[in-house]
Amino acid sequence: SIMWYLVVFSLCFGESWGFFGSPATFGAMQNVYSSQELMRDGEVVVPGIPGLLFVAYQGMFAVITPALMTGCFADRFRFKPYLLFVALWLVVVYAPWCHWVWGGGFLAEWG
Repeated sequence: SIMWYLVVFSLCFGESWGFFGSPATFGAMQNVYSSQELMRDGEVVVPGIPGLLFVAYQGMFAVITPALMTGCFADRFRFKPYLLFVALWLVVVYAPWCHWVWGGGFLAEWG
């Protein structure tokens, strides 16, 4: 959750920066407000939904996805390697795919 709010949300939904979104767009929740819609490149990301609510809603998916994978290797990992795995997975796998599909990346442009 801490990684999501500090950098991963921006990697997913920030301005396109190659395979990722820019970490500077929404890093540490800058430019995210509880009473205003989320803006990226001067356009509303999701109309009618406050930015902070959108961050929390998308954060649920980022948190539940590694939790679903946990079932296949439960009791086989120690806790510290598991935390490292989840952190790396969020940045290396989840963030690029999320950006490509929903964050304005090339897959979103293809339709």
